[in-house]
Amino acid sequence: MKVEERIKAIEGICCTNCLRKNHTTPECRINIGCKDRHHTLLHVYNVNGSALSENSQNVAAVSRGCQLKGNKQTSPVLLSTAIIKIKSKSGKCIECRALIDNASQLSLISGRLKEKLDIPVKSEKHKISGINGVNAETSLHSCTIEFTPHFSSLKFNLEAIVVNKVTSPLPNFQFKNRQFPHLKNLKLAYPNFHISKPIDVLLGVEIYADLLEGMPIFGPAGTPTAIPTKLGYILSGKIYAPPLKESIVNSSLNDQLSELWKLEEVPKTNAKIQIPDPCEESFSKSVKRNNEGRYIVNLPFKENNTLGESKEKAVQLLYALENKFHKNKQFKDNFLNFMNEYLALGHMREISQKRDDETPNCYIPYHMVINEKSTTTKCRVVFNASSKTKNGKSLNDVLMTGPKLQTEIFNHLIKFRSYRVAFAADIEKMYRQILISDEDCKYQRIVWRATPSDSLKSFELQTITYGTSCAPFLALRTLQQLYQDEEQNFPLEAKIARENIYIDDLLSGADTEVEAKSIIIEIQNLLKSGGFILRKWSSSHPKVLQDLYTSLLASKPIHSLGDEESKQRVLGLIWNLKTDSIQVKVVHEEIVKTKRQLLSVIA
Repeated sequence: MKVEERIKAIEGICCTNCLRKNHTTPECRINIGCKDRHHTLLHVYNVNGSALSENSQNVAAVSRGCQLKGNKQTSPVLLSTAIIKIKSKSGKCIECRALIDNASQLSLISGRLKEKLDIPVKSEKHKISGINGVNAETSLHSCTIEFTPHFSSLKFNLEAIVVNKVTSPLPNFQFKNRQFPHLKNLKLAYPNFHISKPIDVLLGVEIYADLLEGMPIFGPAGTPTAIPTKLGYILSGKIYAPPLKESIVNSSLNDQLSELWKLEEVPKTNAKIQIPDPCEESFSKSVKRNNEGRYIVNLPFKENNTLGESKEKAVQLLYALENKFHKNKQFKDNFLNFMNEYLALGHMREISQKRDDETPNCYIPYHMVINEKSTTTKCRVVFNASSKTKNGKSLNDVLMTGPKLQTEIFNHLIKFRSYRVAFAADIEKMYRQILISDEDCKYQRIVWRATPSDSLKSFELQTITYGTSCAPFLALRTLQQLYQDEEQNFPLEAKIARENIYIDDLLSGADTEVEAKSIIIEIQNLLKSGGFILRKWSSSHPKVLQDLYTSLLASKPIHSLGDEESKQRVLGLIWNLKTDSIQVKVVHEEIVKTKRQLLSVIA
């Protein structure tokens, strides 16, 4: 009999709590089962398997898959999984498997996948509880992921908790792939659903409703149900297969004890999983040298690199810049000198009207900044590659930035202070010594004219452009390529340059003046082979610079300088050449205290 039929059969005849006839249910003193006033034979079980919730703070219930090994053999159950693509920090999409669980209040991501994605995390403590209220794990981090289905570009954003392991590989049983008639021609979220693979993501109830669409498709008994979602059809339900052979044991106490022991261990540095960087791959495939030894590189574009119209905005900003020329003649002269030099050095070229009409392309607006502290380039034009085109994307939005290649500045300063004979220099116009391939120059166009009475002309910048997000990576990676290519000709100098150049600043030295002289000559030859010129040479021992052209020196000989003139700026600090000491300039501002300021501090 069904439970409802049992209840009707005994209604008014006996106690529904203990099934005896000598008293009624309210008078019964026996407590059985779920605390309601009925016998276990009359209990209606919740088919959804929902558990009682306890009032506790910062505790979220997460379903935890487990298999119990016993004598009774039951039909295995297929859980809903899908193939998704998650966007990494570099912009590359990494494919992984996700478990879709509408009984989980949280979404999870494995630490292994988080390391692959190299995405930023937030420090948040999350206590995760599983079946029967047992603490499954305590997570200290969360992250935001952007994912798409494996067959489309539809984007979803999700906050996920980082855990060591989401669950065991699914499905946790073996069965042959059969052609189920009701699944024919369906776009499945996980086509190879019969193959067991690791699970790196759990999509919880917060996104479950957003994924659903349409009505489920049911098949015969013993076949999975197909549920339509935006990730494709997910499959779940009982399936005829051999009995389960795996059991999972909850060892919560052991895990907690292990965590306690780990606190006492000396921390170890875990090597990051080496994943090929798409920006590095793009560089390695495209880099080449011309007859002069200069390097030619491509712009590292992302997969979706469509840009809108941009020339109109560039023209309007040029008009605004020309209006400033009327107010400041010195500003205008500095700007014209810079642009004429840019053109004379071959760093940009005028293009024909026919090439100007070719698409796709990108026009970059620009403005001028003045740096009074600079000893060489006080005026510089800054190109704004972050300016949005008409489709809402900028050039920087579609370029990969690449990994960080420069080492810590502190390490360079410490090593610089270890030499008895110290010297410094910088690479002249480093970015502009590296050429951009002809096919990518169309994405570095500008509009310019010498005077407002001239007609507008279009130009293409032919070198790496400061203002583009990939410029630091391309410049530093090109230097590394130079050291690698010329290592056989300059073994010692390649090692010194690799370890002692920070961005475009060389800070090095030697134990003797003779050794320092030799290094200075050879390291110039090394960089010159790639089209780079070292200038602004300075040293604590002026004799090592005697063989250099005066135009390459940063200052006059030390013996002719006063105290202030003998100082050079290195990496933002002051280097006193006479005393060979690093100094920091502290600006003392006399602040007139007013009642208003004092009251503001007190408040």
